[in-house]
Amino acid sequence: MAATIAPDRQRTDEVHALLDRWVRGRGPAYDSVVIVGGQGITSLTFAARLARDPSLAGKVVLAGRAKEEDRRLIGGVSLRARAADFLAEAIGATHTELIDRIANGQPTAASTRQMAAMAEPSADGWVFSRAGAWQNHRRNGTKPIMYGFRNARMAVAIREAIEPGAVRFVDDRPTSLAEARDLALGRNPLIVNASNDDQLLGNEPGSHRWGIVAAQVPFSGRPGGPLEERTTFAPLVRRDGTIDVGYYTPFTDHLSPDASWYGIIARPVRAEELTGAAAERQKAAVTDELLGIGEACGLTPVDPADTLAAAAVPGADWTRPAAPRVPGTFELKQACSAGVPAYYADGILCGAMGGVAAAEAVLRGADPTASATAAIAKIRFWNRLWWLETTRLAPVADRLMRTSVTAAMAYPHSATSRWWASAA
Repeated sequence: MAATIAPDRQRTDEVHALLDRWVRGRGPAYDSVVIVGGQGITSLTFAARLARDPSLAGKVVLAGRAKEEDRRLIGGVSLRARAADFLAEAIGATHTELIDRIANGQPTAASTRQMAAMAEPSADGWVFSRAGAWQNHRRNGTKPIMYGFRNARMAVAIREAIEPGAVRFVDDRPTSLAEARDLALGRNPLIVNASNDDQLLGNEPGSHRWGIVAAQVPFSGRPGGPLEERTTFAPLVRRDGTIDVGYYTPFTDHLSPDASWYGIIARPVRAEELTGAAAERQKAAVTDELLGIGEACGLTPVDPADTLAAAAVPGADWTRPAAPRVPGTFELKQACSAGVPAYYADGILCGAMGGVAAAEAVLRGADPTASATAAIAKIRFWNRLWWLETTRLAPVADRLMRTSVTAAMAYPHSATSRWWASAA
């Protein structure tokens, strides 16, 4: 027992120390909270942390459709271990208990090392430049860096961890601020927007000039080529002046028990490429890359007709969110956005860190927008650097990767390893 208590205590202590640093500014006190939007990881994280406090338990409403358990991989699947530290704090569990709950009886799938290489198609299939480690050069590391879990499974696990009655779940989503206020369980509620509709509560919309096109699928098989056990592999594909970013990660899912790996290829695109024929071309291209690289790594897609998903999703710019102009409202989705989503394994991380920081701010009478912004400011900055590298400096990044992965991935990738790995 002692072997597991010390690491989990270390994780909890660091989360609390960071929250004390991030939660800032004074704000009004609220006697209840209404969260408008689907029951995704960010909104559930925010709700779960609020509902653990006696002052708001039973006075939190989450209005929006619940995540359904489905084999198809929609939404983020790469769970940074540091994000798990914060998700555990939200539900009042240890990191270990959280991971066991999400795994749902399946073996835990974790990577303790990260490798990368350039990948390109050839007449004989995909070939790779010399792979190198960019986080944890040792093969026998024990600290988790990344987990592979289906997004909907993570959301369901968080919801299941909330005490019965602590949050009132409403399936129908309000379509206006007035409708949201009608659901409040107090006289002075905070109305929170966790939906994709920036203007639902009457606040300023965010800017969406860019987005992401991505394809993902679970795999089975024994890893080969540059792929190694307990290792996340990032193949980078330079195509038409932009680098497509891939992750192949150990994966577990009780709905696809044969799967042991998961892969994704993501590409940043301008807003005009998110719809119509342009989007379909990009989705077809990243799907071909996903399956071809998987095959070159010795992997076979698991029931792709039921599990594979390709999507084009708009993303918020990297500017800091504006303070809400409507009193008594909070734009959770904007405050916890890392920029283009599903790009740097950062969506779940920002939802976890920003969601917990915002909830702590509400509980302490601080400003949730300022607190969530402070929590993810570094992630947002590093994510933009990664975007610049892959869209503006693709030839330079390609050349560096073929010369030395360690040098090419030194900053911000390797230098920010603290925000990938668990605190213990």
